[in-house]
Formats: sequence, structure tokens, C-alpha cells
Amino acid sequence: VQVSQLAEGIFELERQGWPPTFIAMYDEAWVMAKDAQEIMRLATGNSLCMDVVAFLVRPTQTKGFSPHRDRQPEDWVPKGAAAETSSTFKADGMAKYVT
Repeated sequence: VQVSQLAEGIFELERQGWPPTFIAMYDEAWVMAKDAQEIMRLATGNSLCMDVVAFLVRPTQTKGFSPHRDRQPEDWVPKGAAAETSSTFKADGMAKYVT
């Protein structure tokens, strides 16, 4: 998948009044996610958790996020989940999921 194709898709979504995350409606976004999932699995052992979000960052007008890791702290458990549900981190401190 060409990153430029996804970028143009996001620009077109914006022109039509839709948020960038709607790029997830197109197969190309999922093909890229699958490729990234394999790279992250090999590099870290993590799997894709399917939390998908897209942003449109224009460097001359806006700034993106600084490096960070979602779903902190270590004892995060989803509300309403059974008590035996584990946190989102592995025993060695690595995140269980890639977002």
C-alpha cells in the first residue's frame, strides 16, 4: 500500500466533511495495519488490538503526538470486565497490544 494513497484518501475525507479515522472504511488501511502487525509481532511479540484511529497532521499548522504508550497504568482493566481479566501489559512490562 502506498502511504500517499492513504494520505490522499484522508484529504478527500476532509474535503467531504468526514473525520480522518473514516479511512478505516477502506481496505488499504487494513492492508497497512496487517503489514504493521507482522512487523510489530516480530519486533516486540505484540499483536494488533484493532483500536484504529487516524489523524490529519499538517506540520505547518498543527503538531502530532509526542512519543507515548496508550493504556497506562500497568493495572488498567476495562470497566465491567471480570476481575480475572489481566492488565494490558505482559509480565516483563511490554504492552500486550499494538495501537
